[in-house]
Amino acid sequence: GIIQCVRETISNSIDEFSIGFGNQINITLKDNVFTCRDFARGLPFGKRADGTEAMEAIFTTPHTGGKFNDKMYGNAVIGQNGIGMKGVALSAEYFVAKSYRDGKCAHLRIENGETKSFEITDTKEKNGTYIEFKPSQEVYRLEPIQMDYEAVAAMCEDWSYLNKGLKFVLSNGEKETVYFSKNGIVDFIKAKVKATLQAEPYLYYVEDENGNKVEIAFQWGCKREKSYTFTNGLHNLNGGTSFTGAKTAITRTINGLAGQNYTGDFVRDSLCYVINAKVPHASFSDQT
Repeated sequence: GIIQCVRETISNSIDEFSIGFGNQINITLKDNVFTCRDFARGLPFGKRADGTEAMEAIFTTPHTGGKFNDKMYGNAVIGQNGIGMKGVALSAEYFVAKSYRDGKCAHLRIENGETKSFEITDTKEKNGTYIEFKPSQEVYRLEPIQMDYEAVAAMCEDWSYLNKGLKFVLSNGEKETVYFSKNGIVDFIKAKVKATLQAEPYLYYVEDENGNKVEIAFQWGCKREKSYTFTNGLHNLNGGTSFTGAKTAITRTINGLAGQNYTGDFVRDSLCYVINAKVPHASFSDQT
């Protein structure tokens, strides 16, 4: 659950990058406190029509956020239930959000599910959003909290391949690691397969149709078939329609070229492939 809170927070900054705002995310993980700073547009703040504060609503009121707006995000994002960051804020011992926009800083603090303070001050900080939280041991009471640095590092590495040009700077106070990819999922494949079977170092294709975009990179050279499927940045551990489509197409194409009727398992033996799909209005099984 705590790792999911981390994922929710970072993915919001990634969504900003996906529509052209900010190219670096700074993340720290120390003493069970997590922080995330991006350099995108910053969160909206100010009074809404009903008199409530917009930034407070983002973290406390369900179904509030810009991801329901097709013109704003194109809907190629992970979550649109409007719930994710509320769960982060309300399950924390303390939660801090700062939004830097055009010389102003809006600062919200929530403790154990209750808003403690909100203020707007002048700032010289670059535009962007800063999130800090410490998970509540009372909420996550089944075992002692231990935020897993390596799990977060693995997520950042994957995300750097899926979002070429976006830099992740991860620190735990003792060491700092930078994840950055120029070639996206091609670099992912190179990292996973060291000894290729085919003459070409890798095969890569990209297709974009009516806002549905898919990248696929693959090569033979693993000990056994390995696949990595992502939709809007979310790792689909159990596959999905893009995964099924890729498997079918690879098998059918190889059989067509060879004039044979090999089984899918035979064709894909030792194959490693990465599928990165960006799909408007994506539907995920059991998402809620």
